[in-house]
This record gives sequence, structure tokens and C-alpha cells, in this order.
Amino acid sequence: MKKILIAALALVAAAACGKADLPLENTKWKLVELNGEQNAAFGENADSFWFSLDGKQIFGTGACNRFFGGYELSENDGIEIGPMGMTKMYCPNIDLEDAFVRALDEADAYLVKGDVLTLSKEGKALASFQGSAMPSQSDGASIDNEGADAATEPAQAGEPAAETGVSAEPAE
Repeated sequence: MKKILIAALALVAAAACGKADLPLENTKWKLVELNGEQNAAFGENADSFWFSLDGKQIFGTGACNRFFGGYELSENDGIEIGPMGMTKMYCPNIDLEDAFVRALDEADAYLVKGDVLTLSKEGKALASFQGSAMPSQSDGASIDNEGADAATEPAQAGEPAAETGVSAEPAE
């Protein structure tokens, strides 16, 4: 009886420890390691160094620039990301941003284990990410809508345009 109880407890403990794999798509993937190295900059701001895949589109943010593009999944956990477009502001950690985007572009395979995603090229790990569930579309939430309305709505005449400081005054 004692052996059965110990075995049952061991099974319950093992089941509690195992996490289900997050889905590759519709998950926010936050960078934690790039080319085998961790960097404090990856965790300084929740809205930097992340990406998500949704409906064959990739979108995310590097150090300060937003990027977007397409991706294709293939057999045996293959992935091809790109081509991508990107804003081009200068900011701290721009070198890390360049390496981050390059890793996304070069990746040819992915592996999801629990809440960790690893992108690799020819079997060599390029980057690792910590995943978190995205808000559901049914609740009207969006993964990256902070400031998005202000950035996409045209400025009224005489008002500065959002984020750029450029006036919307007509040219004379």
C-alpha cells in the first residue's frame, strides 16, 4: 500500500512539473538569449526584443524599432522568416537589435519546449525566447496596441504628428 501511495504521489508530482508546449503562433516570444549570450538589455523593457507570429505574419519590436513581414512553416519544424520591413530609428542597443533581426532572418528551424522557443540554423541555436500567451482576440485586446492609435491616426492641421513631432500643416 505504501509503495502504491509513493508511486501515485510521484506521478502527480511529475505531471505537475511538465508544462504543455505553448503554440508557436499567437504567442508573444520575448528574447532571453542571442547567439549563446544573455544580455540585461533583453529584459529592461517588456516592449522590446520580442516577436509574435500570427496568420503568416511576423511582427515585433527590437531595441526600439518595429518590424513586420511574412513567414512560412515547413515539415520537420522548419521555418523561413522574411522578407521583413522595419522602422529605422537610432536608439541604445541598436547593435543587439541588428543581431536579433538577423537571427530571425537566418533561422531555418524552431523548437518549442514548454514556454521556451529556440530558433536555430543548421542545428546551431541562434536565439532563445520565453513565451507568454497573447490576449485573445475575442476580448478586443491586442498584443501591441499601446500608442498604436496615436501613431496611425493622421494629425489634424496644426497638431504635431504622433511620435515624430512633424507638423501636419500643408506645405506652402
